[in-house]
Amino acid sequence: MSKGGLKILGTISGIKGLEKKLEKFEKETLSRQVEAMQEATILVHSTAVRLLQDNSSGTPVRRYNPKRIAIASKPGSAPNTDTGRAVQSIKMDFQKSGLIGRVGTNLKYLAALEFGTKNIKPRPWLSTAIALAAKEVNLIFAKALTRAAKDMKK
Repeated sequence: MSKGGLKILGTISGIKGLEKKLEKFEKETLSRQVEAMQEATILVHSTAVRLLQDNSSGTPVRRYNPKRIAIASKPGSAPNTDTGRAVQSIKMDFQKSGLIGRVGTNLKYLAALEFGTKNIKPRPWLSTAIALAAKEVNLIFAKALTRAAKDMKK
């Protein structure tokens, strides 16, 4: 407002339309986020399984039940599997209507191998799988948001 009493007024219109578009965008992005979370979780799961299946070089060790020779992976490498139990134990699930994806195992010895113990140096497999998949996971979510934005223009 100036000294001479000149007033500048403006009107904002279309708020209701904007609110509707934002609600639609929120719903669209939510469904795209769920799809992206599913795709990302499957990627991390398959990467973790592959890491355990790709036996690395290491030290031969004698195992019992059944009696056999297995190759223990080197510290810092993913554990080698010799019976397939570790691979079969890796599961994935979803929570919060699909917005949270989890990959893991209920085998205590895989946690000990992941983080190490006072007697065993770490042989990370899950954190390695996440690190290997991270770039692709970011792309999955970026593409999902891009698709949601494009759908809004329709």
